[in-house]
Amino acid sequence: VESAEAAMAALEARPATVIITDIIMPKINGVEAIHGIRAKHPQVRIIAISGGGNFGINAYQPNAITTTAYLAAADKAGADLTLTKPFETQELLAALARVTGTGTA
Repeated sequence: VESAEAAMAALEARPATVIITDIIMPKINGVEAIHGIRAKHPQVRIIAISGGGNFGINAYQPNAITTTAYLAAADKAGADLTLTKPFETQELLAALARVTGTGTA
């Protein structure tokens, strides 16, 4: 879905096993979404992703929040697993296997 609001509505209409959420989103950010999901659907596994603190040399912003801080906030909010963007498809598949218990990856 295209937003946290749409994800929460979809989750009410149709249960999910796993949700993958970005942290930096308009209106409701990923950390707020994780809190909301955990409150209503504690059984749902959540993978949080972010690349928000990564800037190229020309776009360096010394006061920017780091990706590590975003993902630490997601972890504290209740994410089951976090991934730093960019990531490889195999990393995402391994993360899905871990949170669903379907593999040893």
